[in-house]
Amino acid sequence: MVRLKCDPAYQLGDAQCSGTLLLAELGLIGSLPACTDVTTKPWVGEAGVLLLNIPFSE
Repeated sequence: MVRLKCDPAYQLGDAQCSGTLLLAELGLIGSLPACTDVTTKPWVGEAGVLLLNIPFSE
């Protein structure tokens, strides 16, 4: 993951399922709440992301 160079000032991104975990591990979610699938949810929570109990979020 250290090879992925993302800059939120210049790029807009979204994720689905385990992609949310990748964004969290890269520090790109910050303090924003997120949604993910049931399988990935524990790991995303451990990454310090506020998880919403809804299928999608804007």
